[in-house]
Amino acid sequence: MGLMQRNKGKAFERKVASIIRAKFPGVTVRRSSQAERAYQSDVFCVGHPVLERLWMELCDAHKPNPSKKMKQAVRDIDVSSLERTPVVVWHRIHEREVWATLKLSDLPPMQQSDAVWPETLVTMRLADFLDLV
Repeated sequence: MGLMQRNKGKAFERKVASIIRAKFPGVTVRRSSQAERAYQSDVFCVGHPVLERLWMELCDAHKPNPSKKMKQAVRDIDVSSLERTPVVVWHRIHEREVWATLKLSDLPPMQQSDAVWPETLVTMRLADFLDLV
């Protein structure tokens, strides 16, 4: 990965961390270091019971592929041996909105029910997802 791509990734991670901090002021929100990449998600939270359980995989690209990033998040969770819920937070370059994609069965209101399509991915605005948390 080139320097420009790394810098773009860092900037998007900072943006997402800032959005979460604004919504949850008492929560500690951090970007993981390069050394933690397979053991901690791109952005992680401490101090909120739901946010702490999320594995946020971030993507800022011209042609984002949330399905591919979801597979990466699931693989990384397996490597980390942590029990986490994968969420892909993504943005299409030159667009305004930031999105969150997760499994239908992982939506907070549905966690207690038997989901008919447990591997079906749903996408919503990041702001709407954070309202559910």
